[in-house]
Amino acid sequence: MSNQLKELFAAPKGNLKIVSTVDGNPLYSSEDLKRRYIIAMTKSGRIRPIFKKVKELVKQNKIIPAYTTKSFFKSIVKKQPLNLKGIAGYWSWEQHIVYLLVEETANIFSFTSNDALAILTIHELVHACYTLRKTLFLKLFNDDFKKFYSFYFSKVFSINEKDIKGNNINEIVNFLSRVESKGKCMDNKTLKKYYDLIGKSFMDISSLSTEEFDKMRNELIISIKLIQRLSAFGQGHQVSRVILTFKHIYAPLYTTYKHIFSIDPLKNRDLCYQELFTPSEIISITAISRLPNPKICRIINTL
Repeated sequence: MSNQLKELFAAPKGNLKIVSTVDGNPLYSSEDLKRRYIIAMTKSGRIRPIFKKVKELVKQNKIIPAYTTKSFFKSIVKKQPLNLKGIAGYWSWEQHIVYLLVEETANIFSFTSNDALAILTIHELVHACYTLRKTLFLKLFNDDFKKFYSFYFSKVFSINEKDIKGNNINEIVNFLSRVESKGKCMDNKTLKKYYDLIGKSFMDISSLSTEEFDKMRNELIISIKLIQRLSAFGQGHQVSRVILTFKHIYAPLYTTYKHIFSIDPLKNRDLCYQELFTPSEIISITAISRLPNPKICRIINTL
């Protein structure tokens, strides 16, 4: 085993009891499991600025390490931001709880470093902050959103970035934030609004012909519809095929992370696509790719 792996967060099941159910799937936890999680977090510098808050949230059962069924674990692990052996993170929009999950048949919680576990915790807490502190979230990260979407759309629609108006980006961010808050697939009416908003914001300043521009925004909207429907019907493993088919739409997301934030999502094996309809994902990805970000620490400490 690599010397880089620090003390393992290995926890016997102890006296497990059902603490919740998510989508009909039982989740089991114990006081010993929670205690060992806290011990692991004391050993990670990544979480030090928010450690007191994390400990408080565990005590309040707002962060719960838990065992779950194999099927539910697999459905969550496909969506997690890191390729961690045995661990999957899940923010419950309905219950307002961060779950750190492992298969019920496992004898230990995980084989991963304390830092990796801390990063996964931070990633899920960012989604919690978006849900519970939305106004502050949008205010704190407004510049990040503007930079990200300005650069991204400039690449997709062949625009001089300087020609993109900040008000247009704000309108797109506000639109997408309302979509994300609903936590549902966009219906055809909402997709049409997105389509029209893209045209209103960028058509007049794009160097593409009208036909080329319409083709790009059609494919952007169609790909989002396909991805959301696949995810909703438990076909998340097919999402990568959609991304490959429309790689001219999704490859610029990786370029944008590199240019704006100097990070490479591929190092964490992140599959970038949620950014086109889930703004908080941008902040979640940047949160796990850097040393503690003061703005992220600030908003997490308000939970």
